[in-house]
Amino acid sequence: MHSRMMAVAVLFAGAYATAMPCRAEITQITAADLDAAVSAGADSVAVVDVRGAKDFAGKHIVGAVNAPYHAIAGAGLPKDRTIVLYCGEKCPLSHLAAKDLEKAGYTNVKVLAGGLDEWERGGFAVEAGGLVRPAKRAAKSGSVTASALKKKLSVGGIVVIDTRPEQEFLAGRVPGARNMPLEKLKDSMGKLPAGSELVVYDRNNARAVRAVRLLAEEGFAVSELSGGLQVWTAGKYPLETGAVK
Repeated sequence: MHSRMMAVAVLFAGAYATAMPCRAEITQITAADLDAAVSAGADSVAVVDVRGAKDFAGKHIVGAVNAPYHAIAGAGLPKDRTIVLYCGEKCPLSHLAAKDLEKAGYTNVKVLAGGLDEWERGGFAVEAGGLVRPAKRAAKSGSVTASALKKKLSVGGIVVIDTRPEQEFLAGRVPGARNMPLEKLKDSMGKLPAGSELVVYDRNNARAVRAVRLLAEEGFAVSELSGGLQVWTAGKYPLETGAVK
């Protein structure tokens, strides 16, 4: 009798393991740990919202980029950084996206435990409609989509600021952009024409958000390119390379 019960238990355990989804194989990160990394300005972390564009525009983690799960492998996310994916608490899309990234050669992918719901329960910052809502909110800041920026560039009268290091700027940038690395931004602000409309972008949206805050605090009307350079590139909008002529 005992042997029969053991055999049934083993079979049940095997069936249960087979039925379990593969989520357990993906490394998770808590909301508190992710917030600590983002607050510390860790350029080694990229936060990615894998929901649709409408949900992303409604509310998302400050500094996150939008890369829908069904197209995640072709989103051009950096392979030299930790990618943290999220959606909702009971949403499986972040885990599916993580698997796709791993198949595409990404070696450091994590999923936010509890997703956006857990992030909000922890009281951490979110953006709604592209507007930054930190505790100390900049008065004149917002966001602009890649398509809207392209139209603005065709009309003129806008200053685009690339806050990445010079080497990355030279490798590829939004046409007409000025290179003002975040680390030197405060010292470079005097070169900006007063009253200009500014648009900031970076490979890391957390860096772009910090640049927007700094510029807004100095009285500039400034927006962040929603989704950063990744979205601009994914949209197949033009890029410039090499030294500025």
